[in-house]
Amino acid sequence: MSIKEWLKYYAFNYLNTNESRYIYDLELIISSVLKIKRENILILENKIINLKNFILLDKILFFLKKGVPLPYLVKNVEFYSLKFKLNNKVFIPRSDTEVLVDFVINKLKNNVVYNIMDLGTGIGSIAISLAKNLPKSNILGIDFNNESIKFANINSKILNVKNVCFINKNWFNYKLNYKFDIIISNPPYISEYEFEYINKNKKIYEPKESLVSKYNGVYDIFYIINKFNKFLKKNGFMLIEHGYLQGKIVRKIFKYNNFTEINTFNDLNKNNRFTYAKK
Repeated sequence: MSIKEWLKYYAFNYLNTNESRYIYDLELIISSVLKIKRENILILENKIINLKNFILLDKILFFLKKGVPLPYLVKNVEFYSLKFKLNNKVFIPRSDTEVLVDFVINKLKNNVVYNIMDLGTGIGSIAISLAKNLPKSNILGIDFNNESIKFANINSKILNVKNVCFINKNWFNYKLNYKFDIIISNPPYISEYEFEYINKNKKIYEPKESLVSKYNGVYDIFYIINKFNKFLKKNGFMLIEHGYLQGKIVRKIFKYNNFTEINTFNDLNKNNRFTYAKK
């Protein structure tokens, strides 16, 4: 069976769809297994898939139908036009978070040196994307998940980023005596109830600790704003990703901590997702 035949057959007979987003997923799968660039699939569409790869493709599709996230199956994910390696022990970056990266890049001047902290950096998607686009700035990524930091370091080497470093640290015992121009974070913000409800209807494969926060999902956000504002330089700003119904309470937490110019803006789906505040 050729690549072209495989794509056509599995789109209609396995996924029962011809929607472009599912075709895209199939292309990601086959490019990953055959180790070819997705953009070269059309050129190589008549290439014959050997038995070993055919079995592997079938196995991946089986687990995809079971609900396993595609990045876990192909061992990488695209974020801000960069490819990041990962495994099933880490949080998967979302495309909505690219809006946060856009905001920071557009707000800063790329020829100025900024010191930026990324709390809960995961596999380094935000930190590395910023480092790539703000080459004179210095970015520090922090995460308590040792596996995440391992992949963050792997990704920074693969993507040849020199102005970023990562620390395996829990923000609840962070004590570095240094101040930053910008602090950004995509912390856990799902409540225990939300997690259990979603997981009951559709199994969640990502690490629970990367998703769930106490006190209806706002404990980590409260802690970050309350503690880390002392690590922020005067006139520096903090940018937090949060649940689409949490904008009001996040603004209140910022106000309580004497931040100014507080503003909430939307993600790609027009939901309140990020709140900015200046010290």
